[in-house]
Amino acid sequence: MKRPWPSLDRGLGELGLSDEFRAWVVENALAGIPVAELEATLVRGGVPLGLARREVRALLGSSAISAARALAERARCAEMVLALKARLA
Repeated sequence: MKRPWPSLDRGLGELGLSDEFRAWVVENALAGIPVAELEATLVRGGVPLGLARREVRALLGSSAISAARALAERARCAEMVLALKARLA
């Protein structure tokens, strides 16, 4: 997993995952971690299966995730260009 596991003390909000856990899900999804693995990790960490599924699907189905994916891809491309320039220098 890319992002460190949040503290379970702040893991569950009143109606779902805390913002810290939501950020963990999004960052790891953008890093290419499969949905099933994200859900399984949440469950292993003490999040009920239904809540894990609902939250992951809601987060990854939001319109904001499309913009985040596009920005992440641009960042990856910029990193590759910089690495190539450094090799050629």
